[in-house]
Amino acid sequence: MTVDVLHVSLPDVALLARVQRPPVSMWRRRFAGSGTPFPAPVHVRGTQPFFDGHAVVDWLETTGLGRNPHARDDLAAFAALAGTGEDDDTVFAGLTALLCLSSFDVRLPTDGDDLEDLADDVDPDDEFLYSEVLGLGERLEPMARYTALLIDAAGHAAAAFESLMRRRTHRPGSGHARTAVATPARNLVADLAFALGTHAEIATPCYVDPTPGASDLIVELARRAGEGAAITVATPDVDCIEGRLARRRIRVHDIAREPLVPDGHGGYVVPDDAVVLMQLPAPGRPDLPDVDLLQEIENVVLGMEAARCAVVLGPASALTDRVRGEAALLRDGLLRTDRVRGVVRLPAGLLPTRSRARLALWCLGPPPPDTGEARTLVADLADTALDGTAIAELVIDLVAGLRDARPWRAHTARFTRSVPTRILRAERDDLVVPRPVARSTDTAAELAEQAGALREQLAAPLPAPAVPQPAPRAAARGPIVTLGTAVAERDVEMLSGLRIDTAHLDPGAAVRVVRPADLTGATDRVGIDRLVLAAHYESARFTEPGDVVFTVSPRPAAVVDRDGGAVVAFPARALRSRSAAFVPHVLAADITAQPATAKTWRAWSVRTVPADQAEALTGMLDDLDRHRRALTDRITQLDQLAAALVAGTAAGAFDLHGKDPRASTDQEGRPGGAVDDEGTQGHALEGR
Repeated sequence: MTVDVLHVSLPDVALLARVQRPPVSMWRRRFAGSGTPFPAPVHVRGTQPFFDGHAVVDWLETTGLGRNPHARDDLAAFAALAGTGEDDDTVFAGLTALLCLSSFDVRLPTDGDDLEDLADDVDPDDEFLYSEVLGLGERLEPMARYTALLIDAAGHAAAAFESLMRRRTHRPGSGHARTAVATPARNLVADLAFALGTHAEIATPCYVDPTPGASDLIVELARRAGEGAAITVATPDVDCIEGRLARRRIRVHDIAREPLVPDGHGGYVVPDDAVVLMQLPAPGRPDLPDVDLLQEIENVVLGMEAARCAVVLGPASALTDRVRGEAALLRDGLLRTDRVRGVVRLPAGLLPTRSRARLALWCLGPPPPDTGEARTLVADLADTALDGTAIAELVIDLVAGLRDARPWRAHTARFTRSVPTRILRAERDDLVVPRPVARSTDTAAELAEQAGALREQLAAPLPAPAVPQPAPRAAARGPIVTLGTAVAERDVEMLSGLRIDTAHLDPGAAVRVVRPADLTGATDRVGIDRLVLAAHYESARFTEPGDVVFTVSPRPAAVVDRDGGAVVAFPARALRSRSAAFVPHVLAADITAQPATAKTWRAWSVRTVPADQAEALTGMLDDLDRHRRALTDRITQLDQLAAALVAGTAAGAFDLHGKDPRASTDQEGRPGGAVDDEGTQGHALEGR
């Protein structure tokens, strides 16, 4: 096996050909006996086969299959050199170093000695890439050729570098993966830092990130600057793996960088024209405890002029939630500087590797003028989607809060409220306490229209289920068998569940994921992106309408998947009936009826249905399901009508004693609404 061979897995082939994962397996089977068989695997890692990427491209071009006419050009983006992998630290560092080196010389030399000489010329003090280039050793020349392919496939070195960084975030254990935040959080910090630079009226602000190994926020800022514009950043010269990687990343994006000078007290000397932005913990110190995190913030605050601004993104456990001991003293000291001008609790889900952890944001600025007591803006976005609109409005709120008192009173904030800083200093629990919010912004007429429409929907009668009266019969019942026997005799097929990484789950993704919790109680819908599914789960199988999804733990439970097209998350599994005797609804009912202690699914007893009755039973049960869903919709409409009545009346928008303009006569032809036994006119709905 030579190091010049490009290897691809089956998910890589699907991505390269721009098709779903199943067609690739079908190609291997369908063309196995033809004159153009799919290329044979070159080697197998565990249970995963790998193929010669060039042979796969030749095959795609010969057969005309796939949907990517540029597969040969894109090959490098989906392949790894044989015998190594981009998850190898040395390979990853070498690839990023060569990509960075290419930003100094567009055409990399092909000779190893020339490459080492170029690296020495570019980085004579070995600050960011020289050691990484030399570390490739005998792999240097083929790696350089591979780097050229990566650049050609991505379009330029910076795009190829970012592609590698995205893969890095999925590698468990790396500092970058453990501290990476979701795109909305990066957008918020970058937008706010950019706005603070404009607010401070700095002609060319220097954006300072004093954290070790950080670069995500700087790259996001560079995107804000746009084409043809340049920003200057200042970062520390920390000599660690993540710190060197950050300097390579900054250079490949052609961002002007200055080194931060230590102040001798654990912090740095912050330039006068600076806006500080920092995310904690940082890749260079991913396990930073809350006490040290607050100490880092204090070091930065003490090292910058009082007139400068800063944005800090960090765990809510340190910035907003209750803290004790030394951490409480440090946070209290920071609040007493009167430079913490904004405190925001952010929604969950912004840390891909820790979906339940919450982030918070601090906006630091100059202390308010001596015209009154210090005040701080607080905001709770725990239940707010951090989309573009929310980010923009939060940035406006925070920047307006840094101005003097008069313009701030003229600004109507959407998210923030101003509280005396002394109250925050006295607070021993959460700094951000939710405040009452308006439940509805609809007008009286809109609320009345909604309520009227719901009332009309509820007035429509529901059709009865089309189930005839069953007639008794003398025929013997179908046999009762164990589920293990049904599977062994292939009357029922078992589909294993996927072990899905929780970081890959996304409520808005297209492919529905069925988890054990979805079978035992009401949970929010989750999904997975199709490309992520193809790239990471080559054994995935989709459910079909009528499949029975079941779980053993925490108790036996099952449902019939009416729609299909979902993937099942382990330890849940799916059953697919291959015999008319095993009706899905009956299977699901028998599984759910098992005792909570019955953990051996093979021993579960399941009933069969006589062959001449199976189709009729399935049709009737489907009709009952439709009727059940209609009743569920009716209950939802009742809840919505109740909510509309509560909202409209509480807002003073409804007169429930008013005359209903649509009820001009009662059932006996008399004008007005219906009259009850006491002669009181019935309630009608009017919007004020």
